[in-house]
Amino acid sequence: MNKKELLVMCCVCQKIRIDDTSDFWLSREENPEGYDSIMKEYEKRISDTYCSEHLEKAMKEVKRYKEIKVS
Repeated sequence: MNKKELLVMCCVCQKIRIDDTSDFWLSREENPEGYDSIMKEYEKRISDTYCSEHLEKAMKEVKRYKEIKVS
């Protein structure tokens, strides 16, 4: 893994994105040792965002809200 300045983490499920060039997200449940190792390496350099799954859900909520507001 290349060192980067920020570790990208989903603000909903706490999954971390391993590689900026792919859409692979790692959860603690899938690989506790690997997850903890990566978290320790980055400590306070974490950037919150949404993983693909939660981004899709959030966008649906925004769309639904816009439809309600327009009505």
